Amino acid sequence: MKLSLSFVNIAPYRVTVPLWCAMYGSVLTSVFPLNAVLWVYGPTQSGKSTLSMLALAHFGEKFIKNRDYFAPKDFMSTITDLEGAMFTLKDLPLVIDDFAPQFTGHADSVAMHKKAHAVIRSVGNRSSRGRANADLSERAQRPPRGLVIGTAELPLIGQSVVGRMIYVPVERGDVPFNAKEGERDQLGEAQHIAGPGQGVYAQAMSGYVQWLAKNWEQEIAICRADQERANQYARTIFPSTQSRMMDYYAMLLMYGKAALRYAVHVGSTTADYAAELGEEKFPAALTDVLIKQSQRVSGQSPVPRLFEAIA
Repeated sequence: MKLSLSFVNIAPYRVTVPLWCAMYGSVLTSVFPLNAVLWVYGPTQSGKSTLSMLALAHFGEKFIKNRDYFAPKDFMSTITDLEGAMFTLKDLPLVIDDFAPQFTGHADSVAMHKKAHAVIRSVGNRSSRGRANADLSERAQRPPRGLVIGTAELPLIGQSVVGRMIYVPVERGDVPFNAKEGERDQLGEAQHIAGPGQGVYAQAMSGYVQWLAKNWEQEIAICRADQERANQYARTIFPSTQSRMMDYYAMLLMYGKAALRYAVHVGSTTADYAAELGEEKFPAALTDVLIKQSQRVSGQSPVPRLFEAIA
């Protein structure tokens, strides 16, 4: 668990904290769903997919192997396939990799955008496409039941879609691919301990899940209280018209605090350091990410866009 917690120090907190909180929060999705897609985006070779798959190693050692990674799904999959995966992976994170429509033809680009929008709306609304059988009877619904992370080279546009996303921008240099002489290779060390034959992150998650099971009712009550406190604080920093941002902040922070309680319980960190992370560093990182997201949502409004076009 101590090694899992060190994941947040590999890159800037604005990148690692949302991912780390999301991993530990995904197992709480049935009670506390995050109705947004984490959209980890950045230029080629920025390390967005590498870091996302390293985080996903909390659920298995075979998602990474040294510098290589193996995403469960990508945006070349059909929407039916993606919908099935989002339904099947209950209380688990799903990484959908490589949204890069600029490298495809026009028709493929349109189709990829359509799939991305469908995924985001499905997660944001916790709903699925309705279908009928040949006799016109209704088919069983397949809504998302876990937490979804997309990796991309570009952000999306559109007020409704952007409001159902949490952008996590990764810039070149954020992920330390090449450690300088005399410095620790934090990324390489993390990939080694989390990958095949080690699976340390997955061991941490296994312990966390078992601890949750043993203390379920008590922990759920604490999580509800943490969520409410975080939501009250979020009301003071986000516009009243953007209640979704308040919910995202409260949910991610609550996820992280639950994992920090477990870390203290097993002696992986001190109560003082956990408090510093849970009360100062995590809130600051999440506020930074979501304030910018709030500004993006406001910027998608047709009113300012009209004036920008006129200008």
